[in-house]
Amino acid sequence: MDFDLYQQNQQTLSQVIRHTTSSIKILQTRIVQWTNATEKEIQADLDLIHLIFKHARACCSSFASVCAAQNLYPQLAQFVLDQTNDGKTTAPSYSLLVCMIDLVKRDSLFPLSSSQLHNFVAIASPLWSQRKIYMCRKSMELCYRLMSSVIDNDHGSIIVNNVILYIRQCRTHMTRADVERIRSDEYTEFYFNGSDTLPMIYDRTTFKWLVQIIFAVFSKQIGDHLALINEIKVDLLLETDSGFISYFQRYIVYATQNMDAFKDAIHSNHYTDLDTIQSIIANVTLVIEGIGFPYNAKPLIRRLANFEKKLSED
Repeated sequence: MDFDLYQQNQQTLSQVIRHTTSSIKILQTRIVQWTNATEKEIQADLDLIHLIFKHARACCSSFASVCAAQNLYPQLAQFVLDQTNDGKTTAPSYSLLVCMIDLVKRDSLFPLSSSQLHNFVAIASPLWSQRKIYMCRKSMELCYRLMSSVIDNDHGSIIVNNVILYIRQCRTHMTRADVERIRSDEYTEFYFNGSDTLPMIYDRTTFKWLVQIIFAVFSKQIGDHLALINEIKVDLLLETDSGFISYFQRYIVYATQNMDAFKDAIHSNHYTDLDTIQSIIANVTLVIEGIGFPYNAKPLIRRLANFEKKLSED
C-alpha cells in the first residue's frame, strides 16, 4: 500500500468512528466504491475494512445506533464474503485472511452459513503449506478459530486431516537439531524452510497454532468413534509413547511460574475462562489419583495443587 492510499484510509477510518450520522453516509459511500473497484484496489482496501471490523467489536453498545461500523457490518461482511467466492480472486491475500478471521470472531453480528464456513476451511487449509510464513500463520489461526467456535464436525474433519498430515511431515523432515533450535532460548525466532519436495515453512507461531487446533479438536468431540473428550484426555495421560504427560508437567510448571501472564492470556481468550481451567485441573487430578494410574503421580499432583492455589489467588 502506498503512502497516499494509507493516508486516505486513515482519514476515512477517523471519520467512520466518530459516531455521527455523517459517519454512516461516509461508510455507505465507500462500500459503493468498493463494489465497483478492481481486484487490485479491493485488496488494498481490505486493510481499512479490517480496522472497521475491529472498531465494531470494541464499540460500546451505547453508541450502537450511530456506530457506522456496527450498522453497516452486514454489508461489510457480505463484501468480504464476495471476495472469497470461487473465481473472484486468483489467490487469497493476507488482508483477506485477516478479514475472514474478523468475521469468525464476531459471528453474532453476521452468522455464517454452513456453506460459507466450508468455503473458509477450503480456502485456509491449503495455505498451511504456503511459502510465505505470515500466510501460514494466519491460515492456521483461521482454522483454529473455525474449529474452536462455529464449525461443525463434518467440516472439521478437513482440518483434522490437515493436522495429521502436518504432524507426519514434521516427524519425517525435522531433525533433532531442528527441535532443539526451536526450543532454545538463544533464538528469538525459528524458521524451517521447506525443500522442493516439502513446500512448507514452520516456525514457533505455526507450532503454537497447531497445538491450539489439536486441543480445539479434542474439545469438539469430532465423532462418537473417537470417544468422549474426557476419555481422550485419559488416553493421553496413559499413553507411554506420545510424551504427553511429560509435556503436561512442563506446561504446568511453566504456567505456575508465570501465573500473571497465564491469567492475562485466559482473560483475553473468548473461548475459555478461569472456572473452566479449574474444572479441567480438578478432573485431571481425579484421573491421576485413581488406583489405575500406572505412574507415580505424587509429583504431578503436588504441581497441580500448587497451580490451583496460585490460580485462585487474586
